[in-house]
Amino acid sequence: MNEAHRETAITQQCLSHLSKETELLQHYIQVSMMIHDNLGVSTEVLEDENDPLAKLGKQTTQMEKERLQMTAAIAQYLGVPEQQATVRTLMDTLGEENQKLLAEKRDELLGLEASIQQQNRTNSFLIRHTIDLYQRIAMELSDQRPAATTYSATGALSSDSTTNLLQTDC
Repeated sequence: MNEAHRETAITQQCLSHLSKETELLQHYIQVSMMIHDNLGVSTEVLEDENDPLAKLGKQTTQMEKERLQMTAAIAQYLGVPEQQATVRTLMDTLGEENQKLLAEKRDELLGLEASIQQQNRTNSFLIRHTIDLYQRIAMELSDQRPAATTYSATGALSSDSTTNLLQTDC
């Protein structure tokens, strides 16, 4: 097999793999947004027999296997140990057109990664906020409710020592 054909073959193999990675990340974003939309609303979606998180987990496990295979193929092509085989090192050895194809796909993946990180930060905030809200409601309904602290007309701190909400006369 001549060198141009080998380069085209490894580029196509890498592009195919990176396209699968892209699809997986796009699916992750969809699942993450679904979780975002359902935070504090319902757990039915997550308890469904077609659980999107379980499917995503299976897809991720499969992608990890394929990623190892891709790394091995790049290592074999470059003649280097697998620890040194990356898309970046492969790109450095390819012709301009193949470099451009892989760079575009890599940039797309990096953009998806940034979107996922932002969505995870947002979901994390919403989860913390929801937990805090539920904790405050539980404290209001129990004897654990902290006394409210307010300022008097003179600026001094004063505590409201009312009983819990369930024991308060209406």
